[in-house]
Amino acid sequence: MKKIFCFLMFAALFFVQQIQSQSLDSASLRRLFQTVDALQKMQQMSRTQRQADSLVIVSLKDSLTKKSSQVNEISTKLKKVEVGASELRSKLDLTSKGRYELIKNNLINATDLFQEINKRLNSLEALSQAQNYQNMVTQLNNPTDASMGFSYEEKVLTLLDQNIKIPKKKKGKLLSVMSAIIKSPIVQGIASLTPILSISNNILSTVSAIGFNEDDVNPDQISNFKNSLGVYTVYYTKLNDANNNSLVATKTYYMAADNLHISVKNLVTLTMADAGLAPPAEPEGSSAGEILNEIFKKYNKRNIEKYLTDLEASTGSKVNYDQIMKSSKLEIINSRIADVVALYKDFNQLYLQYLIILDQSNRETISVLDYALAQKLSSDDSKVREKIKTLKNSHKESVKSIKVSINIDELEEIAKQLVR
Repeated sequence: MKKIFCFLMFAALFFVQQIQSQSLDSASLRRLFQTVDALQKMQQMSRTQRQADSLVIVSLKDSLTKKSSQVNEISTKLKKVEVGASELRSKLDLTSKGRYELIKNNLINATDLFQEINKRLNSLEALSQAQNYQNMVTQLNNPTDASMGFSYEEKVLTLLDQNIKIPKKKKGKLLSVMSAIIKSPIVQGIASLTPILSISNNILSTVSAIGFNEDDVNPDQISNFKNSLGVYTVYYTKLNDANNNSLVATKTYYMAADNLHISVKNLVTLTMADAGLAPPAEPEGSSAGEILNEIFKKYNKRNIEKYLTDLEASTGSKVNYDQIMKSSKLEIINSRIADVVALYKDFNQLYLQYLIILDQSNRETISVLDYALAQKLSSDDSKVREKIKTLKNSHKESVKSIKVSINIDELEEIAKQLVR
């Protein structure tokens, strides 16, 4: 376009010079006007093109500005995403580390708790078997025991002598037979399991048979003997009931204690295996407590800490907590923390159950001795009162020694360290 425009301009100048140098004919003048006209048209076209080009340039500038803004916006978003990704990586690392530290503390504290529960279960068993108080209560049930100022044997023989009127020779033989019945290990064994009423029934049956065969024995004598002996029979029956209640409760307690000990052993064995520690063999006939004592030679705080240290070292110079959590069974071990806490709660319940058994036994036994005082069963009430005082003191000392031995508060503090 520019070349054509220049050519026309040159042509126009040429014709102007011709006009100035010489007169033109009509044809030359016409060509001149045509050239000028073409030149004007070319100028108009050039002007229009420039305007169009200008609009395109402005549009391109606007487009470039918008694109540049979009690029800047995308760049800003990418930077935010990069920062977010960095923060996420940091959070993930902290989460793995925090989770590992939590499980680490749980594992160590659970090891302590397992060992302490085992020790206390063993202590409870030992205390239960060597309980002076229980021995005293059991001894009171013995029909030959005279620590209260009387015995069932003595009262039976005295009342027989007072009420059954038979020849002296026969009476002596009767008294010997009655004494032998009461002192019989078999009868005393039965009396420790069932009410002393069994002995009373045997005695009354024997006396009734004598009354049937002896003319000197009348129904009033038998009735007086039965009524007089009945007061003592009620006393010993009450004692026997109190003792049986304690025996039944204690038997239930022993079953619960054995089951808890087995539960501790099973959970410890599972945790050992997941921590890479092989549980020892379980000899036939060994109790859960004996097996646990062997287990804790390997499964203890020292070896668990070593296991965790080895896990940390296995990931390189810088501990990779995410790798530890993925490659080990720590999450599986930690999933059983609720079971560990449940064992503590079960032990606490068992411990309280044992104290309740002792309290109930003491209450019921003292109540029976109060009955003996009210019925004037002893010829010396001071002996009954002294026995009540001795039983109360023995019970108090027993409970105190159990609480000191078990130290449930210490166990509770260890359990509190476990985070579920």
